[in-house]
Amino acid sequence: MVSLHHSEFYLETHFQFRFKCWVIIVIFLQVMETVLATIFSSYLHRHVKNIN
Repeated sequence: MVSLHHSEFYLETHFQFRFKCWVIIVIFLQVMETVLATIFSSYLHRHVKNIN
């Protein structure tokens, strides 16, 4: 009985851990995408100004 409860608890925490990891990865990717887009657009604006 105790071992069954322990395995259920382990599965629960394992899934919570994986879910947290996925959430962190998704948020990190979105932040990186925003930062890269901002840097890229500012670089493009500067580059276009230099050409003109």
